[in-house]
Amino acid sequence: MKRRLWVTVAAAGICAALFTCATGFGQENGGFVGSDGCGMCHQDKQETWSGHGHSKILRKVVDGRIPEGASATLPESVGWQDVSYLVGGANVYARFLDTKGFVMTGQGKQWSIDGGVHTAFKPDVPNGSLAYDCIKCHSVGWRDGAPYEKGVADDLEGIPGARFQNGVGCEACHGPGHEHVMLKDKRDLKEQKGDLKITKSKSADLCGGCHKRTDDGSVLVVAPTLMQSRQQFSEWSHSKKGQLSYPKCADCHNSHVSSGMGDGFVRACEDCHKGSQAKPVKIAAMRGLSCRDCHMPPADRGAWDATVKEYRHGDTHSHVFGITLDSKYTLDDGSGKATVTGDGLVRLTVDMTCARCHKSGEAHNMVTREMLAVGKKVH
Repeated sequence: MKRRLWVTVAAAGICAALFTCATGFGQENGGFVGSDGCGMCHQDKQETWSGHGHSKILRKVVDGRIPEGASATLPESVGWQDVSYLVGGANVYARFLDTKGFVMTGQGKQWSIDGGVHTAFKPDVPNGSLAYDCIKCHSVGWRDGAPYEKGVADDLEGIPGARFQNGVGCEACHGPGHEHVMLKDKRDLKEQKGDLKITKSKSADLCGGCHKRTDDGSVLVVAPTLMQSRQQFSEWSHSKKGQLSYPKCADCHNSHVSSGMGDGFVRACEDCHKGSQAKPVKIAAMRGLSCRDCHMPPADRGAWDATVKEYRHGDTHSHVFGITLDSKYTLDDGSGKATVTGDGLVRLTVDMTCARCHKSGEAHNMVTREMLAVGKKVH
């Protein structure tokens, strides 16, 4: 047993030395080593993370060329030499920072990947004046202060504060890796039980630090039938699942893989909703649908929405889950926030769910009153 511990400690020491040489890292960097440093030992995790939208949320434009693998078409009269950073360009949208680091605003200033069109982004804000405050969630180690010695070096007026690394890297979720890598006190190796001073949390609050738009977690809407995107934590919090505190984000999602990829989920709805908990679909014509078809419709808008006949949908799937059959319930409470019921829930309406088939022409047409009536018979 002692020999095994000695070998482990020796290997850790070698690994620490490799990190120091490869990254030029020192404690003056606030304890961060960077995702490439983490990847020297956790190569499999780095490989899957490199395909995740987190890794691509903020990419520097070098030599006036689009970042490799990005899906983005520039706004009219804009060249890549006019762009300092590409924001997104992986799954839902692409936005652009000008050469001073300000977010480009106005008509046609963002690119919708789903829609394949340019759409307006904050058209009421003068172009060249919107600071990139999103950097706080789109980077590792953001701080409102001096730059890191080994961090991102550019000094752009439109990007507030300093950060160690662009994009949502390993340490944005797991915390600074210096102590984990260097293992200064080797005698503590046994006592750490594998944690080694890094964060390994399945708390929804960890994801919720960024996946909400208001400090109090309120769900905002952009119109009576669509919510703003990137509020998964707020939506979950206002669902029955959020009230029960299960499942949490990491109970369903593979944190290192985008949900749009084949192995982006670690658990399917059916893994929990089975046996005595199951609510079988009683309408034969609906049995071919998945849980997510109805309970996670594209009811959120990131950069684009479309209307198909009488059905309006966004470009991001909802995490509200629950569907109301109350004909008096409206999503917008009149203040730009979603209506919260007496039991603290936000609900999807049949026009956000059933209408996906029954008002779009995919199935026989139904008016809202008919969908409400049939909805009572589904389960």
